[in-house]
Amino acid sequence: MEAPRRLVSIGNYILSSLTIGEGSFSKVKVARHKVLDKNVAMKIIKSSSITDDYISKNLEREAKILSRLHHTNVVRLFEVCKCEEFYCLVMEYFPGGSLCDLVQTRGRVREEQARLYFQQLARGLSYIHSKVKYVKTILIYKSCM
Repeated sequence: MEAPRRLVSIGNYILSSLTIGEGSFSKVKVARHKVLDKNVAMKIIKSSSITDDYISKNLEREAKILSRLHHTNVVRLFEVCKCEEFYCLVMEYFPGGSLCDLVQTRGRVREEQARLYFQQLARGLSYIHSKVKYVKTILIYKSCM
């Protein structure tokens, strides 16, 4: 029996084995730009898994919205890679993990620190709403418990 093949690179990016997020249609992996030697977060969607036109249309919409956003509290989109097999969004990578990761590893966050995180979230969200005329916000909550 043949061993399963693993995707190792897309375009100018070499994929690491580290998956930092996963959804219904995609995985977010850490990748490294071959020339710039810089880590990025790459959202990888296997094109064959998208059979609904509505979902396909929303992928392009997501990329268009992200391309218009430039704020310190919003992850930047660097590039969109599209080929027969894959659709990828290449974004800023922050190695510190998520707020959920922080709470799981360090426990409860002090009120002063929580206030700073909340202010950053509020500033980023306010900026997004100021730049995008119509944003249908879908919050996906993944419990830290």
